[in-house]
Amino acid sequence: MSFSSGFGDGFDSSVDPLEQRFNDSVERRGEDVRIVRLIQTGVDDYNNPVYSETTTIAKAFVSLRGFEKEVPPGALKLARAKFLVKRGTEVGEAGYEIEYLGARYRVVAIDYRRSHLAITAERKVE
Repeated sequence: MSFSSGFGDGFDSSVDPLEQRFNDSVERRGEDVRIVRLIQTGVDDYNNPVYSETTTIAKAFVSLRGFEKEVPPGALKLARAKFLVKRGTEVGEAGYEIEYLGARYRVVAIDYRRSHLAITAERKVE
């Protein structure tokens, strides 16, 4: 008798226990965020790019932080956010933004962890 017989289907596609624990936690206590994919569809009369958007709702744990960055004309106030989402979430560094509480954050880095994706995003603060 081989080990593959009698165990049923689905044993080959088991999810990492840490990933499953994160997925359960984020579904219960995570906040809704909108992941927006920007696709350039052309340019306007002033030669500025025109984009179409595709939006996906995902659950995430969110951490916000504000800071200042010195650039030649003066200080630039930025807000940085860290979004922890499921590993299967479709997101990339180029052409993606995350909308949270009415503000849009541009994705600047994605850290692929064993149980989740840690997305760092920034936006300018007026």
